[in-house]
Formats: sequence, C-alpha cells, structure tokens
Amino acid sequence: MRIRVHYLLVLVFFLSPYLTTYSSDFDPGKEVKKRPTFHRRVEGFILTFTESEMTFFLDDLPYASRLLREYGIHSLTVTSSEGVYHAEDSTGLRGGFWLVKKKHNQREYMGTGAIENRIIGVITADVVAAVRYEPTDAGCIRCDLEIWVLVHNSFIDFLCRVFKPVLAGILKNKMDLFVSTVQQLAQQVKHDHLSSRTCRTFSAS
Repeated sequence: MRIRVHYLLVLVFFLSPYLTTYSSDFDPGKEVKKRPTFHRRVEGFILTFTESEMTFFLDDLPYASRLLREYGIHSLTVTSSEGVYHAEDSTGLRGGFWLVKKKHNQREYMGTGAIENRIIGVITADVVAAVRYEPTDAGCIRCDLEIWVLVHNSFIDFLCRVFKPVLAGILKNKMDLFVSTVQQLAQQVKHDHLSSRTCRTFSAS
C-alpha cells in the first residue's frame, strides 16, 4: 500500500506542471464575456505614464486611488485585503474585485459591483475589465480598456437589453470619464515627478 502511495505522489509531481499550465488558461470571466448586458472597448488612448510607472500603479491600486483623492481628481477609494480589492466612491458606486490574469503589459480584473439608483434601487452586476498597454516612441504609453458587465437581476438585465441604445451612451460617458480621470492622474504625476521617486522607495522596502 505504501509503495502505491509513493508511486501516486511521484505521478502527481511529474504531472503538476501540465496541470498548472491548463489551469492558467482557465478564464473565470468566460460566462460574463459570453453574454454581457453591456460590452465596450476603448482603444488607443494615451497616458503620460512610462511603461514602468503604469505597471507600478496597476500593482498598487490603493496608492493610485490615494493620489487621485490627494490631487482632488476623484473620490475613488481602493483598499486591498488578502488579494481582494474593495472600491467605492462618492457617487454610490462600490464593489469588490480581484486580479485574474497578469501578463506582460496586461491585466484582467473580475468582480461584483453595485450602484444605487433612485428609481430602481441597488443594481448589482458581475464585471470583467481588461487593460493592455504598450510604450510609444514619445515615452508615453498607449492603452486599450475593455469592459464586460452582466447585471444580476434577470428583469433589470432584460430592461437594460431592451433600452441598450440609450444606456450604452451612459456607459460610454462613464468610460470616457474614467479614461479622463486616469489621464489627469498621469499628467499630475508627470508634473510632480512623484512616481519615479515612489517606485524606488517602494521597491527598496
């Protein structure tokens, strides 16, 4: 019996790299992407971050949100605990999310968000957001942002799909505002030269 267990452990040891490779290709946001209530992509917007600065801030979202508040750009607050981020702002938007994919110059997050509507009440949804970025010859970065939203309540989801042409415009405005907010942060950081000093400080700690 002990010999059989030994062989089983050896088999698991040699197969583990293949199992890991398989699991890394698993897409936890597949169901949200398959039939989203809303889907939108913004391509090619420019941020005045360097490639390393963008990577730094994506890896420390709570610090990025702190700078947004200190600069008076946005009220967003992001905290993290055991790999889970919690976000909220003054408009009533709140939710939790986590990093599901991390590759060179790519990040993908998934989570559940909620927003309060005066007529409908609290609307909750699963959200997947993908960020891709690459350096430009000008020393900035070019970004793509893609987002999928799947509303939880089936009736509200149905209404959203019926009135999608109208609501899609609201989502576009929200994403445009988000892009503008990040661009303002990048410009302010570049102006104050904060990120280069901060990156060195945090990497040394």
